[in-house]
Amino acid sequence: MKTSNRCFQFGGVLTKLIPYFIAVVIYFTDFIPIESDIVGIVIKCLPIWCLIIFVGLHTINYEKEYKWFCYMVMFGLLFGSLGDALLYIGNFIEGAASFAVGHIFYITAYGWNPRAWIFGVICYALIIGLSIYIIPYLDGFLIVGLPLYGAIIVTMLWRASARIYLKKDWTITKWFVVFCAINFVVSDAFIGIDMFVTDIPNSHYIIMSTYYVAQLGMAISVLDPRIPEKHKDIGKCTIFYC
Repeated sequence: MKTSNRCFQFGGVLTKLIPYFIAVVIYFTDFIPIESDIVGIVIKCLPIWCLIIFVGLHTINYEKEYKWFCYMVMFGLLFGSLGDALLYIGNFIEGAASFAVGHIFYITAYGWNPRAWIFGVICYALIIGLSIYIIPYLDGFLIVGLPLYGAIIVTMLWRASARIYLKKDWTITKWFVVFCAINFVVSDAFIGIDMFVTDIPNSHYIIMSTYYVAQLGMAISVLDPRIPEKHKDIGKCTIFYC
């Protein structure tokens, strides 16, 4: 692919993301006053809805073999926005459950090949250490529920990271998705520590900024979709393939 064509397509991607960036700015600047839970939910979820539209626009242009990946990402974003709404009104367990379902969709999209076990060991060691730190501050269902959610999100990180395990499969998109998946884990780790262990200064800005970056990466992954094994001979379908 010629450099000029690649730059042109990259510019097209950024153009489609403009609504997302505007929505994020609106959220952090309180440009629209929040007078009700409904308005608050809309402002919080709007960046994710913009990403869902972004994914939908790319899904339309893909051949049938690629659409399944986009659908999985789209459902992941959809359940993420539902989790946002539930957390906003104080339903923590239900919100976390919704996010867990979203991560399962991401895991399904990223697949299980290559295994990249070393990445998996690192991810699970991370969640085990964090769980040991937080569990003494938990009670009831959360003693089991929070580590279970942690296992699901680090599995998502593992599967996202596995996409760069083989050097021949490296792309800018995949590296960016890994960076954003790490942001997802960081965001949720800050939520857990801030809610159950100790107050973190400016935690809201840290949590939401890393979260919005994380979901951006999940959406961007549709630029480099995983191809089902039976369709491997079709070739790559990405403007960022290197």
